Amino acid sequence: MVLLTVEEISKQYGLKTLFSNVSFGIDERDKVGIIGINGSGKSTLLKILAGVETPDSGKVMRTRQKRVSWLPQESSFNPDDTVLQAVLTSGDASLQRIYDYELACHELETRPHDSQLLDRVSRLSHELDVHGAWELEASVKAVLGKLGL
Repeated sequence: MVLLTVEEISKQYGLKTLFSNVSFGIDERDKVGIIGINGSGKSTLLKILAGVETPDSGKVMRTRQKRVSWLPQESSFNPDDTVLQAVLTSGDASLQRIYDYELACHELETRPHDSQLLDRVSRLSHELDVHGAWELEASVKAVLGKLGL
């Protein structure tokens, strides 16, 4: 199954062309590496694949069932956060919902009769259902577990 298709994308900053007419596809079981010297456009390409930036020309097509995310090279994390908290607050909307839900559930332990908090937990639970984020949470925790984190 094709997860991502890139058709003739180009990107230029000022007079510097990073890449021109790049086309490729990524299938479900593919493993991909991007190698190049500093300033050659690796990060820009990844930002385009994630939808953070747009190409000057060409198009990127993603399957609806999958999402491409991008984590900046120079991320700043709260040193008091766990690795899981850092991942969940990395800027992805679905991951943020999971974090908000877990935080609200933790607060609920000390305020079990707080009706606003109960409503918030219910609303967040519904959002996680609608967006299929429960599977994402399990995947994140599984990957972190396999990495020993």
